[in-house]
Amino acid sequence: MDFAVRNLAFLILLSIRRAVEIVKEDPEYMNRMTDGKNEFYAYVRKRIHESLPNESQYVPDPVDTLDSSTPKSSEFSDAVASPRGSQN
Repeated sequence: MDFAVRNLAFLILLSIRRAVEIVKEDPEYMNRMTDGKNEFYAYVRKRIHESLPNESQYVPDPVDTLDSSTPKSSEFSDAVASPRGSQN
C-alpha cells in the first residue's frame, strides 16, 4: 500500500507540473484569468486572497478588457449547480 501511494503521489505531482507549464505558455488562458469581467476567476482570486493570503501575491491582477470573445462563467448555461450550494 505504501509503495502504491508513494508512486501515485509522484505521478499526480508530475502531471500537475506538466499542466502548469502548459498553462503558463497559453496566452488564451492568461487572457481569461486576468479578465476583470470573468466571474469565475474573480471568485477564485477572492477565495485565494481570503484563504491563502501569502500565496495571493502570485495571482495576476485583473485587467479590464474590451474583448467580448472570452466566455464568462454566466455564459455556461448547462453548468450544474454545486450540491453544497453557495459557499461565500
